[in-house]
Amino acid sequence: ELPASALTAQVLTDLNFSSQALELVAYQAVLAGLNISKYLTQIGSLAGILWFSIIDIKKKEIREKNPEFFDDMQLPSRMDLVKYGFINFVSLCIILILLFYIQYLILVQIY
Repeated sequence: ELPASALTAQVLTDLNFSSQALELVAYQAVLAGLNISKYLTQIGSLAGILWFSIIDIKKKEIREKNPEFFDDMQLPSRMDLVKYGFINFVSLCIILILLFYIQYLILVQIY
């Protein structure tokens, strides 16, 4: 996951987009997809750091080039990461607990 995030970040910076909005959406979509593992492992949190550093750079660029549009844009914050990460972590834990319980019930019936 980490090499994929680093490679993707490098590739995305080399692409030419037709607008800044399209570039920002592409960064967010690709890196958000790569960042799923940050909810599961400590090592995966590096992808989150990469994601937010790119978002911060793009925020500054947009604020400088188009200040009139900046107030209308909604960009994720670090608190959004914590909030949705917690929701994903809790739901994953519940699913895993249920699966382990079902597996336990099946094994008890077999033996």
